[in-house]
Amino acid sequence: MKILDKYLLKHFFPVYLLSGIMFCFFYCLVNLLSNLNKFVDKGAAIIDVAKYYAFFLPSLWMQLSPLAVLIGVWFSIGHLAQDREIMAMRLAGISAIRIAMPLLISGFIISSFCLGINISLVPFCEEKKEEIWKGKIQGEQEYLIKSREKFTFTSRGVVYFAKNFNGKERKMSEIQSVYTNAESGDSVTINAKTALWEKKKWILADGVEKIFDKNGNVKKIEEFNSKEIPLSLSVHELWLYNKSPSIMPMKTLKKYITEYKGTISRYPYLAQIHSRFSLPFINFTLLIMSIPFCLLSLHQNAAGRMSWALGLSLVYYVFFSLMMAMAEKGKVPPAFGIWLPNVLFLCIGMVYIWKKR
Repeated sequence: MKILDKYLLKHFFPVYLLSGIMFCFFYCLVNLLSNLNKFVDKGAAIIDVAKYYAFFLPSLWMQLSPLAVLIGVWFSIGHLAQDREIMAMRLAGISAIRIAMPLLISGFIISSFCLGINISLVPFCEEKKEEIWKGKIQGEQEYLIKSREKFTFTSRGVVYFAKNFNGKERKMSEIQSVYTNAESGDSVTINAKTALWEKKKWILADGVEKIFDKNGNVKKIEEFNSKEIPLSLSVHELWLYNKSPSIMPMKTLKKYITEYKGTISRYPYLAQIHSRFSLPFINFTLLIMSIPFCLLSLHQNAAGRMSWALGLSLVYYVFFSLMMAMAEKGKVPPAFGIWLPNVLFLCIGMVYIWKKR
């Protein structure tokens, strides 16, 4: 049986890698041609364009890898089925599950590899890609120095307003915070000239703190030269505030979930965390779905088997996109919505293989 395993893997892995590389190459080529006028009009440097597409590759591979898996299964098992070799193995008493076992293991390895990429590399590359596109190519200065004007945000029940946020210099200017004391019910406002990020803390400088009672009367006014504030968000996390969750590292996503605990605002971050883990296993799910069509439908030609596999894969992607959108809006629990397509289609594929084993 080791000979059969080597034979299948010899056909699967080269086709999978070559297909993935070719898909990425042609996608980038088409994207480059469609954006060529923008690059020329903006006077983009060749090195910036090259960096843009280099940072694009990890997320692009995540999107196109499942399709490459389908092609790999088609050329490995589908080729054996077309030459009636699968029929000979079945007549020799070899089960369908045993024939497909090396591909099942390979699919799990590929999914695990993609999981590592999706968690650690993709968010970093997506942020860098956005920085190059909007900062160096589009010429938006705020992305080059990571700055925001008239920046309003909340953290731990405190509302902050900063006239200017400068991530490169790690400071905010003319900052104001407003919150209500949970114990006394007093309202507290703090105004400061600057806020600096030092030793993983935000330190206010040259400010005044005012405390108001429930009737709006001033209870206390205190000026200060330096004051630490309980703002838990770092410089990088503030820069990512209200930006797409897809560019946020796992640590930042978890922190925002804590910040928005009990509110609907946490759902996009919860959905993103679950999708970081579930998306890589689309490779394994599509492999399970495609094996029955290549392995068992011997009465169909290769094109027919592949059409069925691609059609079912399209249904899967539409269903996954629908559940992802519902999970981000809080219409369904994020864990349920993100994992349901994988679990459902995995069960369908496994049942089909088991019945025809």
